[in-house]
Amino acid sequence: MTNHLFVKNCIASPDAGALKKIHKLAQQLNITDVIDCMIERDLKTGQLTNFKVFSENLHNKTCFMIDDISDGGGTFIVTAAALKKLGVKKIVLVVSHGIFSRGCKLEQADEIYTTDSYKEFSGATDNFTVFTISKYL
Repeated sequence: MTNHLFVKNCIASPDAGALKKIHKLAQQLNITDVIDCMIERDLKTGQLTNFKVFSENLHNKTCFMIDDISDGGGTFIVTAAALKKLGVKKIVLVVSHGIFSRGCKLEQADEIYTTDSYKEFSGATDNFTVFTISKYL
């Protein structure tokens, strides 16, 4: 399965929870450039801390951050900001189930793709694409 025109540069794991899935996807799509990211959350405060990116050459790349769910989007916002500081040109967020409890606009994400598996979306921005699957659920 090497015809993956939608992924030109790299895919990133936004946190430890997505690492295994991202590496499996990369293997299936024959993608060699996988960025591992780690972030910790203070369980008492919910604050995101201690962010790390385990990759060096990210200059001018388009990076796909892929995960199964996004609630408030905090992990993606922090991850995208860190990747942009390291030279990533474009961030594309792909989540299966978008809750987006704090709204659909996530800073630093150039494009966002999700499904309506959780809810219908209103007020989405131009860079926000929702695939309709609710009629199949």
